[in-house]
Amino acid sequence: MLFPDLDPDMVISMLGRAGYTDTQEREAELFASIIRTKLGTWTSGTSWTLPDDIAPIISRIERALSLRIG
Repeated sequence: MLFPDLDPDMVISMLGRAGYTDTQEREAELFASIIRTKLGTWTSGTSWTLPDDIAPIISRIERALSLRIG
């Protein structure tokens, strides 16, 4: 056994789903695929003009990521 001191219930709990619906799971996968596709074609010179209604959302994402990265 690789880690005999680990509680199997804890491992199952950590690896388990958080109760997402199939629709939420598909949407998350689609979102991740779109991000991967966009990042695959991104260069440092790439820029986008954001519609006014989505700018606050992007700002929240940027703040969340900067907290984790920086």
